[in-house]
Amino acid sequence: MRKLYTLLALSLVMCTAIACGGGMGTAPANANANKPATSNAAPATNTAATNTTATAGTSDEGELFSHQEGGLSFVVPKGWKFEPEGDQGVITTPDESLAIFVIVSSEDSLDATVKALDDEVGKIIQNAKVTNDARQQDVNGMPGIAIGGTGVVEGENVQWSVDILQAKKPVIFLSVANEEGNKKHFEGFKKFASSIKKL
Repeated sequence: MRKLYTLLALSLVMCTAIACGGGMGTAPANANANKPATSNAAPATNTAATNTTATAGTSDEGELFSHQEGGLSFVVPKGWKFEPEGDQGVITTPDESLAIFVIVSSEDSLDATVKALDDEVGKIIQNAKVTNDARQQDVNGMPGIAIGGTGVVEGENVQWSVDILQAKKPVIFLSVANEEGNKKHFEGFKKFASSIKKL
């Protein structure tokens, strides 16, 4: 899986280009269907700067990141790692079987972000097939769009999903996991998804 993660990390450079001229995002394929629409759990609010766009703090659940550029915050589960870089970053599980790319779109609307994203998934994931059709969603008061599917990265079968949430700007979460990682980290992913809040 390290090979998969390395390839996807390199793809983050490409996603940067998408974010600058369109959008790109996150979440394992079967997680979209079960993602909670709202959550009453409030993440911790203490923060300390880690870079120019994300600030961090801790809670019992993990580490809280406030993404100023995108206008939202989320809690990275304990043991998982978030590597922010400017207006984007990647969250990985300890075994690197799940990667969640977080990217702020330069577009102002969900529709424009989706149009820019449409052709780009196939550049990262070969044989990308949609298994969860695009649907509108509401995550803690933020409108969004979710879509998911399957594909191949470096010869390995993966499940992927893209969730685009409208906060201050559209924020894209692109999640990619192999089957084992998707099953193993499904509950952690659900906790992560329900922790996303608008600033």
